[in-house]
Amino acid sequence: MVSRVTPTWRMSLATGYHYYLDNTEQRDHTIEWEQRFGQAKDWDIRTSISYDGA
Repeated sequence: MVSRVTPTWRMSLATGYHYYLDNTEQRDHTIEWEQRFGQAKDWDIRTSISYDGA
């Protein structure tokens, strides 16, 4: 999911689920939230928060 909150602030949220074929009892969940600030074509400021449920 990608959202444009204001013209200079964009954010994305990604979720995932991992299932391992060699170890069927191990499963992982992941979440990543990234924010991007700025409107310039040659630079911007980004922050990212991620969770790996391993």
